[in-house]
Amino acid sequence: MRRLALSIATLSMLCALVFGPSTAASASNKDVFVGTWTSIDNDGSNQVLFIMGSGARGRHAVMVEDDAATVACGGAPAHVQGSGRVEGRVLSWFFTVSCPGTGRPPFNGRTGPGSFTYRAGTDTLIDDSGVIWHRSG
Repeated sequence: MRRLALSIATLSMLCALVFGPSTAASASNKDVFVGTWTSIDNDGSNQVLFIMGSGARGRHAVMVEDDAATVACGGAPAHVQGSGRVEGRVLSWFFTVSCPGTGRPPFNGRTGPGSFTYRAGTDTLIDDSGVIWHRSG
């Protein structure tokens, strides 16, 4: 029994070395969208995306933190929150933007629909603005 456990552990490590850590992480997640993702926005700011939830009926809670949202918050940080639904390899969501700490609402009351498309070959997401998101951790 101990030898079998050791063999499974060794096989798991070999798979991680051959296929890379992101593939090992993807294989363990039944829902490829759930997790933490990072990107560099088109304006050069850093973004973190959190996709949470069980995915029951394809539904998820979605949050984005942008450290300098040029369009929405005039360069101040932005907090984007909403919910989405998965159909195939696309998570479509509706969101609301806030500009914490600025004392003002986002320009044009920023809300709206958006989407993330999962690319299995690279274990990345691409959003509707063309920004590529990489799995974090």
